[in-house]
Amino acid sequence: MIRLCSIADGETVMYSKLGELMGERKLVDGTMPSLCADWKDRKLDRYSDKVQKEYRRMADVIATAFDEYSVADVTTKDCADFLRDNFSSKHNTAQKYANVLRKIFKFAISERGFRQDNPCDQLDLSEYATKRREVLPAHDSIKAIREAALIGKDGLPTESGPMFQCIVDMSYLVWQRAIDVRTLLKTQIGATAIRFKPSKTAGTSGKVLDVEITPQIRRSRRSIESSANTCSRRRKAVRIRRRGFIRCGAARKSARA
Repeated sequence: MIRLCSIADGETVMYSKLGELMGERKLVDGTMPSLCADWKDRKLDRYSDKVQKEYRRMADVIATAFDEYSVADVTTKDCADFLRDNFSSKHNTAQKYANVLRKIFKFAISERGFRQDNPCDQLDLSEYATKRREVLPAHDSIKAIREAALIGKDGLPTESGPMFQCIVDMSYLVWQRAIDVRTLLKTQIGATAIRFKPSKTAGTSGKVLDVEITPQIRRSRRSIESSANTCSRRRKAVRIRRRGFIRCGAARKSARA
């Protein structure tokens, strides 16, 4: 029989000793793999499912890269080397990993007490600067997209083309993502402004944006409502025709019998 610890030492010490015995670093309290596993279990509930999945994946990468480190031994240079060795040409990804590292060490300080400083606070990320998109779609490009929406690959008119055009127009006018226009609720539309909740930041900052309803936006909104009603009538007509074909087919089969 191998003695791990006394009952008074508690469960945490027991698992830590067991991890040392089995070579499982994530079970050894105070190691980076253990910290990453603990952070995943305790700090991700407030994020969306998509963000949680990404943070878990990134935490696993960090745990593997720092497998031999104890939390207290990680230095700013260790973090800088990790970013340089893995993401030297991927600036946006490097910044995302630096952000997750900072969160993990903040957890190590405030809730686990493994150290008193955050090694990511002194990281120089200037070489990983990202540029904002400067190329904007020209009017001719928007026009071409709108026209292409009306004709399918089979050369026939598309049922959803007019609605797609309205979404393109509204996205252009309010300067928001098409998915946020497409999923817009009536409760978000006021008398003078539309309140957008950007889906991209829903799981992080959660900031909302009020866009004033201009005459152009008001006309585009009416076009969307009109297109929605038209699409609904078309779908209803298609269902009726299909039911008619089914009945005719059944009648013909019955007549043959």
